[in-house]
Formats: sequence, structure tokens, C-alpha cells
Amino acid sequence: METAIALLAFAVIATLVMPNLLSKEILIGLVILGVLAVVLPGQFTREQVFALMAFGILFTLVIPPLLK
Repeated sequence: METAIALLAFAVIATLVMPNLLSKEILIGLVILGVLAVVLPGQFTREQVFALMAFGILFTLVIPPLLK
């Protein structure tokens, strides 16, 4: 449950601080990861969820500027 709350808090804070930082896909991914962490607590550990989230955010922030 703490993982879902942390993911939602991160999404809200990031959206308020810098509205165009996270794309719609990342926000949907954060919500899905939070739901999966709550529904399947034995499947995903907190560290795995945060690692997936960090990889997804870094991938979407770093790769598009490199392609230009």
C-alpha cells in the first residue's frame, strides 16, 4: 500500500512542479504499477516497482532528446 501511495504522490508532485515533465503514458504506467503492487503484493516487491518506475521515467526523459 505504501508503494501505491508513494507512486501517486510522486505523480502529483511532478505534475504540479513541472506539468510537462511526465507524459500521459508515464502517468498511466505509474497508476498501473501502483495497482499491481497493491493487487499482487507477492509478485512485485517495493524495490522492483521503484526500479521499473525509475527505468521508465529515465528512458522517456533521456532517449527522445538523444534521437534529435
